[in-house]
Amino acid sequence: MAASAEVYEKLIRSAARRLKGHQRRLFQAAVADALCNGSPRAAERRFGFDRHAVTTGQHEARSGIRCVEDFAARARSRTPNWPRTSAPSSSPTPRPTPRSSPPAATPTYPPGKSCRR
Repeated sequence: MAASAEVYEKLIRSAARRLKGHQRRLFQAAVADALCNGSPRAAERRFGFDRHAVTTGQHEARSGIRCVEDFAARARSRTPNWPRTSAPSSSPTPRPTPRSSPPAATPTYPPGKSCRR
């Protein structure tokens, strides 16, 4: 009997992993309400759900109001298109002038000394 319960728990975890956002929270809230007596902590312990997501899903289900998802705020910021030009220029791009000597190396410190004061 315990083996079949583990199979069902794996299926529930798999289903929750495939859903995203609002749908995932509602599913996790329904699972917590049905199988964990509405306890987000028990759902976290048993299924590995985030208890804050379960709580949010329970509030969404109870009130009928969907929480705002701001996934773009958590993403990496976009790099600007570089160089910014309005139209392609007919002149060739300037090349850097060669240096007469290589750039200065990193300062070295005598043995026993460090860069800290």
